[in-house]
Order: sequence, then C-alpha cells, then structure tokens
Amino acid sequence: IGPIKNKIAEFFTLKILKKCDYVSVRDQKSCEFLKNAGVNAHLLCDPIFSSDLELSDSKGVIGVQLRDFSTMNDTLLLKLARQIIKDFFDKKIEIYSLQDSADLSVCAKFEKILKSLKPDINAEVMHGLTVEQVISSISSLEYMIAMRFHALVTAMKAGVKSVAVNYDIKVEKLANEAGIPLISMDASEDFDVVFDEL
Repeated sequence: IGPIKNKIAEFFTLKILKKCDYVSVRDQKSCEFLKNAGVNAHLLCDPIFSSDLELSDSKGVIGVQLRDFSTMNDTLLLKLARQIIKDFFDKKIEIYSLQDSADLSVCAKFEKILKSLKPDINAEVMHGLTVEQVISSISSLEYMIAMRFHALVTAMKAGVKSVAVNYDIKVEKLANEAGIPLISMDASEDFDVVFDEL
C-alpha cells in the first residue's frame, strides 16, 4: 500500500478498502498499516514466489530491465551503461521491456546509449514477450539489473545474481530483505562497489 502521499488520498483509499470483501497485501508493513486503520487485510505472498523455476546455469547473458518513471534520468542510464560495458563487455545484453507502454522507450534509449559507447556490443531490446517467455528468458540469465519487482523476484527465484534499481519502496524492501545490492535513481553509489557485491 502506498506510498500514499497526502491525507485526502489516504482517507479515500481507506474508505474504499473498508468496503471490500477481501483485501490482501504482500508485505508486513502494509498489512499492519491497514489493520491499524481498521481494514481487515491478509498477508499473502506474491504468486511469483510460488513458482517453481529451474536454477539458472547461464554464463553468457546479462539482463537489464528498465521502466519509465518520474525519477528516471540520463545520469543513471549513462552510468549504468558505462558499468555494464566495463564489467560485461564480452557478454550479450538483453534489455527487457515488460510493459511496452511504460518500458519500451527507455529500454530503446538505453540500447542506443550502450551502442553509442561501444558500437560492437551485443545488446538487444526484448519486448512483446508473453509472461511465459519473460519467465523463461529471465530464468536463464547470469545476471539481472532490474527496476520492476517481478523481474527481480523471477531472477532471484531462478538463482540469477541480481541488482535492484530502487524506483519504489517495494523494490527497496525486496532488496533489503533478500540481501541484494541496490542502486538509487540518482545513481549516487559507487557502481564498482555495488557490482562487486554480485
């Protein structure tokens, strides 16, 4: 639940949720928030956690999953591209657009940045995939750098070494709970240190 940014939004959100027959959330903090507000909420795991995925044994493909967001910026894209070229110059880079309306333009932009820095890099935007294709493809990666919660969970369930890009509190919480490296949208971290944690 949230972040709910003002009291009016909180009032209407809670009013609607109190009228629901059933409310489920996927994290303890949201469950406690709703129960304290008088909403009978149930804590459930996200369905992706119940998936049985084979452990990845790939050594050649790096996944990058990006989405457009209000805090997305060229500084992050450029710094991430430079780090990927530095650490993974000899690997294939698959850039995942999981929701083309929100992801495809920034994924295409990132591919262009990669190729402007290293014209011979093997990079490709993956888009228009079915859910099954996404799960299968992400599960076969060696590394995943991702913004979306489900991209990260899929990668971690398959044993893919992952870095989270923190655009939302749910991603930050997932990274902290799973003990994986986290990059902020302002890219203030030393990426060498972050990627060394992989």
